[in-house]
Amino acid sequence: MTLVEELLIVACVPLALHLWVLFVPTVVVPVRRIHLGAAGLALPGVVFLTNPRDGFALRHELAHQDQMRRFSPLGVALFLGVHYGGSALLELLIHRRRPRFYALWARNPLEREANAIAAENAPLPRLIWLRGAPPPPRTPGDSGWSAGQDDPHGGPPGGY
Repeated sequence: MTLVEELLIVACVPLALHLWVLFVPTVVVPVRRIHLGAAGLALPGVVFLTNPRDGFALRHELAHQDQMRRFSPLGVALFLGVHYGGSALLELLIHRRRPRFYALWARNPLEREANAIAAENAPLPRLIWLRGAPPPPRTPGDSGWSAGQDDPHGGPPGGY
């Protein structure tokens, strides 16, 4: 394989992912567990939820899908790498303390935006549900708690 062919592949993968999130409806997949006890996880074109009836978690992860549409999946990945990597280095080198993931998560502008959007009562877009998952509640309050109840940053009790 030549260098030009390798560069074309490297350039086409992010473009294909961006086109995917722009034009294909989001697929929602119910799962039993997500790492770090998260309620949801957004990847390009796919949202994983531990509780498909949790309207806040669904709207939060759909906000991340919108961010991937706006900035491209590669742009979001680069931003997250710079944010978490840079913040962790600052904590270690300047403040001389071990970085805590939740503290870094709480300062992340993409997460703050997703929490604010999730707290709004916006209609849901067209989604594809796998495994016959039930439709989520129409409003964030239907999930049994209100945004900001236990978390000063607007997330659900226990965080994501």
